[in-house]
Amino acid sequence: MDMEDKIKSLVCELRNIMQKGEIIAIIYNPEKEEGMHERDCDFLNALFDKVKYTYPLILLSGHGGDFSTGLFFPTLINKKVEKYRVFIPRVCGSALCYTILKSRELFIGENTYISQIDPIFQYKGSWVRAIEHIHSIDDNLKQNSREVFDVAQKYVKKLSESPSIFKYRDMSEHEFQHVELIVTNFMNKGDHAKEILPKEMEELEINFTRVNNEEDKIANDLITLCQDYTLEQDARVIFVSSIPINIEGEEEHGTFIARLD
Repeated sequence: MDMEDKIKSLVCELRNIMQKGEIIAIIYNPEKEEGMHERDCDFLNALFDKVKYTYPLILLSGHGGDFSTGLFFPTLINKKVEKYRVFIPRVCGSALCYTILKSRELFIGENTYISQIDPIFQYKGSWVRAIEHIHSIDDNLKQNSREVFDVAQKYVKKLSESPSIFKYRDMSEHEFQHVELIVTNFMNKGDHAKEILPKEMEELEINFTRVNNEEDKIANDLITLCQDYTLEQDARVIFVSSIPINIEGEEEHGTFIARLD
């Protein structure tokens, strides 16, 4: 069995054992810094036009990437499917975290790592963290930092409105304070690599579930194989999915695999 066949087999195995709908795995190359790109949205848009998913489970692994793409991901998915779940077996970083906010249920494993949404931008030839410079004595740097951070914060709040990954339903005055807590936990941590802990997820009323050991192992095996595949093919990201197929009135399940540079 070659690598592609092994990947497809693991996707089907994970789908069958979790019983949470069709799986769309989006796995980024761990050695390419670019991460998310607008081409990913174009591919997802075409995929959703061809395949009619009902309530898919989107498995994500990556360190983030393009800020605009991160914002558009959950918006695009919600336009194409009524609702979706997210599974983070390993790593979900920065811009990729926006996709979590608009999902209905989050699945995590033993070693799940979800970083904060930490917008960065280029300033005088270097990448800088917006949160570190919103009080800078350099007026231009301070203004640019505030503008970038404010946009990111605005979308965290917007995507947190119901329906979302949070258990509340209406945006009342009480829940406005809760949203401020969401922003604090998802954006205002001093360390760039500081993750969001399960205890904090509970405090934020995130609708999350821990998967069992067998599900966790299959998902991590899938990610490892997909990452190896991206390295072998020098691809930036790999998309793998189980897909529903109707054959003579009976529902079957196929798989596909695609890579983007």
